[in-house]
Amino acid sequence: MDTVIALVGAMLFTLLATLVLAPSEEVAQHHAHQLLQQARANVAPLNVRHASLATRHTQVSDVDVQAWQDKRNERFVF
Repeated sequence: MDTVIALVGAMLFTLLATLVLAPSEEVAQHHAHQLLQQARANVAPLNVRHASLATRHTQVSDVDVQAWQDKRNERFVF
């Protein structure tokens, strides 16, 4: 009987600790949103002008390249 009581007490303690110590989903989403905003603040979009040179014609167009320039390290991240 003492073993059952100890087991139930341990289960209740574990449940209570999980509810108290675990961050809620809203807090986790808010923290993830803050991290994303900080990451976006550290990079700037890079616009690249693309030139396609063919034998018979030359075509120049603006292309949205998925590249970012790191403001701190002054390097390009693709």
